[in-house]
Amino acid sequence: VGIGVVIQGSWRAWKLLPGWQSDGRNIAWAEAVAVEITLRCLFPTIKPSTHIKLHCDNKVVVDGWRVGRSRSIKVNAVFRRIHEICEDAQCSLHIRHVQGVDNPADKPSRGIYLSGPLLPITILPNELLQFLQVVSDEEVAVRVSQHFSGSLPKPEADAVARQEDGILDDVGLEVLKHSQIWEL
Repeated sequence: VGIGVVIQGSWRAWKLLPGWQSDGRNIAWAEAVAVEITLRCLFPTIKPSTHIKLHCDNKVVVDGWRVGRSRSIKVNAVFRRIHEICEDAQCSLHIRHVQGVDNPADKPSRGIYLSGPLLPITILPNELLQFLQVVSDEEVAVRVSQHFSGSLPKPEADAVARQEDGILDDVGLEVLKHSQIWEL
């Protein structure tokens, strides 16, 4: 099981660790965490009054964000952290639904890594550290070299800095339910 984030062609993946599906955490929680991680990746580059549009293929997260709450206590806790990030960055977040097949982050969430540049590794809050592990640059290099020829992806420090007219777009999020997909 994994989380993939793609921002304007740059990407990063995280593995969900054993035990993440406990105490009310489920796939909707993981999808909400993907939104949080995306904002944490974007945070250093967000200008005040920016409107950020994220695409997510989980209707629970999309609808929950739109109405301001979820039925899940764990998802609501993630939403609170997302609100804090938006408040600190002075930005607005809009989450739109995208079909899974149209989600650019689908492949990295399945352990199928892209050939584009890697997003810098972002610092996660303590609440998430026991449930997530970033896929290392070394693991990406090994997996990508098995699937692509030519140069391997490198972290790109300013990958998230490309924005136009105060709107960040082309962000995809994906979390999968099947842990065996990580076994490529």
